[in-house]
Amino acid sequence: MLTSAANDTDIPERLQDLISSSSGPSAPALEREPTTADHFEAFLTGMGFTDGDARRGMLTKQIADIIRTQDKHETADELLRRYDPPAAFTSHADDQPEEPERPR
Repeated sequence: MLTSAANDTDIPERLQDLISSSSGPSAPALEREPTTADHFEAFLTGMGFTDGDARRGMLTKQIADIIRTQDKHETADELLRRYDPPAAFTSHADDQPEEPERPR
């Protein structure tokens, strides 16, 4: 094969089956590249935030807000669409609901 390349000639028929038909490593046709949300899912799972854990949504909202500061709005939107954090989330842990006034 090197001889054919050096001499600028075709590879002999008897050696054709030794070379691959594609120039790169073969990959399954249906396999897709993992998305940012897929990687984020692995992060959440690794942190111990299982499906149904409310902290997943809250952390996603916080991370999406940070991602937006880096002008990655599509990525932030993708995370929010996939994890749909609660609308009433606040990032201040010390916010407590006000106690109702007591009658005098």
